[in-house]
Amino acid sequence: MATYTYTCVAQVIRENQVVVVVGETGSGKTTQMTQYLYEDGYAKNGIIGCTQPRRVAAMSVAKRVSEEMDVELGDEVRREGLVGERARPLQGIG
Repeated sequence: MATYTYTCVAQVIRENQVVVVVGETGSGKTTQMTQYLYEDGYAKNGIIGCTQPRRVAAMSVAKRVSEEMDVELGDEVRREGLVGERARPLQGIG
């Protein structure tokens, strides 16, 4: 994601309670957006959640984000999975 685009998206996120991001496969919606939010301090008061429709996808995303952030999986980046009424974010940073 280009710096200019990130700056615009970051401003929109700061100004709105809910933001829906739509983009092409491989554009960084999952891996890059979570890291940008982390860098902007959004994890200080909670977690940054990134849901994935399948357990394998959640594991892959968590591994990739932890590698890109150069942290151990399970520290700042973790993968959790529950199915049903008690479902929580599958991958969070914070």
